[in-house]
Amino acid sequence: MSLLSIIQKTYIVPLIVGYTFLVSGVVIWILQACCLVIWPFSKSLYRRCVCVLAYQHWVQMVFLFDHWAKAEIIFYHDGKLVDFLAKEHSLIVMNHRFDVDFLVTWSTCQKFGILGSSKSFVKEELKYIPIVGWGFSLIEMVFLKRNFQKDRKALVDGISILKDYPLKSWMLLFCEGTRFTKQKQEKANEVAREKGLKELNHHLLPRTKGFSVITQAMKGVVPAVYDVTLCCKDDPTFMQVMSAKKLTFHLLVKRIPAEDIPTDNDDDSAAFCHKLYQEKDEAVNHFHEHGTLDGYQGKYKPLTLKNNSGPVSVVLFWSTLLFTPFAYYLMYLLYTGSMYTYIVLTICTYLVYLLCKRMISETVSSKGSTYGSTISNGSATKQETQNSTNQVEKKD
Repeated sequence: MSLLSIIQKTYIVPLIVGYTFLVSGVVIWILQACCLVIWPFSKSLYRRCVCVLAYQHWVQMVFLFDHWAKAEIIFYHDGKLVDFLAKEHSLIVMNHRFDVDFLVTWSTCQKFGILGSSKSFVKEELKYIPIVGWGFSLIEMVFLKRNFQKDRKALVDGISILKDYPLKSWMLLFCEGTRFTKQKQEKANEVAREKGLKELNHHLLPRTKGFSVITQAMKGVVPAVYDVTLCCKDDPTFMQVMSAKKLTFHLLVKRIPAEDIPTDNDDDSAAFCHKLYQEKDEAVNHFHEHGTLDGYQGKYKPLTLKNNSGPVSVVLFWSTLLFTPFAYYLMYLLYTGSMYTYIVLTICTYLVYLLCKRMISETVSSKGSTYGSTISNGSATKQETQNSTNQVEKKD
């Protein structure tokens, strides 16, 4: 057994990164909060500052994904897309398949240089997660209550943020509203049958009212939607990343100009959204049959995204600054401390364990929100879906 294998089995590196992620998160959150004094004088400068700080925090998780687990991302595009990547604001409509979707998106954003400035529409519960949720608030993530009447304004305001945003940003939207599980799929397909819609094999039925509101609001603000379909042969989890299991992710990315998305009425918009997810389902079917998306539809070519040294540099900085003195002081206390010291250390360690467990639990699919038996935020009838499909095909 090699030394690397022994280190991987002991979780030494993830433990060190976990410690620095938590402690540096507190430091970074305080610095971001201090930046609030800039807001009344220059929103642009405030946003630049908090984005730089957010990068310093989030990229530590990218280190675990890219350099510890050595995960691979294969990016499929039509050749024209590379002219736009990281050069424009965009709405990312992505399927919500796995526990580690957020790591795939963070890693991809980091490779294109927009990690700190990118955002998501996320459930409001995330706002209250210590450290991470606090930072999300200061970076202007868009929190949703999962009640359309209450969320309509938040959806419009979320897109409006990008009107004068000083850095290019990708705004991530999961139209399914929750991560995929077989139990949720069964409920979603019950709804599809009730609505006369096509049942999906690998996705949940998208919730379309939010998509409609966002695509109406993005006209003149966000020039395109990136339709992203994530595929993986395994069923990856965060704990597999922690244990350095090699994983390969496949991203099929299509750029759809904003003017090609119907927004005149909710029915056409909903039907367009359903068509997107039907196409995602077809792409995932193709992937499982062939093990690749190379040459899919005769035009998509693979590009393996290369890791860079940014995550390594940041982790080395925070480890040197925070973990080295902590390890020295810990050894000193263990050597010279009393029983009282040992008790305090045990309690603190257990509290940190609970905090880490709480954060990791948010990545588990079974802990996501439920998928109800009805679509509270809108759907389209079978005829409406067919009408919109015909319109899109004519444009193509």
